[in-house]
Amino acid sequence: MEEYEKKRDKARLDGSGDNEIIESLKPPPTAKSKKETTPVADWPEWLIQKVVAQKLNKLGLCWWHTPNEGKRTPRQGKALRDAGLKSGVYDIIIASPSPNIEARGIALELKSKTGRESESQKEWGADIRKCGWYTKTLWGYQAVIQELIYLGFLENTELNNGS
Repeated sequence: MEEYEKKRDKARLDGSGDNEIIESLKPPPTAKSKKETTPVADWPEWLIQKVVAQKLNKLGLCWWHTPNEGKRTPRQGKALRDAGLKSGVYDIIIASPSPNIEARGIALELKSKTGRESESQKEWGADIRKCGWYTKTLWGYQAVIQELIYLGFLENTELNNGS
């Protein structure tokens, strides 16, 4: 304790240690986000979903994501299924009309470059297509951006803008 007090008193008199104090007051360096450190082509599905959600919100589209993923207890799963939760529902449902295609709605299933479409997703896509919806499964963020350009929601310049 005496050693600390001597060091403290010395620092008060001659200003030594000020740099340590200043450094200790600075916020810690922020870790780079997964988006900043992972090449776009290797983004996992959750990151693609997050960035696409931000983009759709900025565009002001009427859209939603049905959170089918996640772990639940058997009781929670049954309660959700009883309330209408459907297996295979696509990740992005867009109700806003597309300037480029005629459809009752748009359903997009997002996958990472290594993702696979489940049988229930294939079945759900086929069922909703019969109802006049446009559906598409897209592998990777760049494919999503290309599709949004095709649908008329984005300009062709967006493809080169990263996110």
